Amino acid sequence: MEITKHLSRFTHLTIISNAVNIAVALAEMKNTDVIIPGGILRRNSLSLVGSAGEENFQNYFCDKLFLAVDGINATHGLSTPNVEEAHLNKMMIKIAKKVIVVTDSSKFLKRSLAVIAPISKVDILVTDSGISSKDQNELEDAGVQVIIA
Repeated sequence: MEITKHLSRFTHLTIISNAVNIAVALAEMKNTDVIIPGGILRRNSLSLVGSAGEENFQNYFCDKLFLAVDGINATHGLSTPNVEEAHLNKMMIKIAKKVIVVTDSSKFLKRSLAVIAPISKVDILVTDSGISSKDQNELEDAGVQVIIA
């Protein structure tokens, strides 16, 4: 949601989102076209998951994926507590040229039930200054560009 606040400076964007709250926020912006792939609503996260969304994502390519995660670790990669969300996130990573993970430092060294992807699939990580130098070094050694915002 924080990223949507910075998109008005672009002249035109096409955005694919499985997050209902993000799609609603983007609907307010005249410079965006919003594609919602469909699926089953996860009420706690307001995201859509399931085979309908997965099938629709297979019809697109995108330049940049901005992905929030529940757990991130240089050894175990990206994870989420929801199996269906992990599967959909894998599809999103597959269609993206560049994968940008956006997460706060509290998610480091956490592992959730479902694996999304190894850290090697991440190009850029945007996080806060709470990241430890050890975590930052491990990510950079794995080829991830770390941006402290």
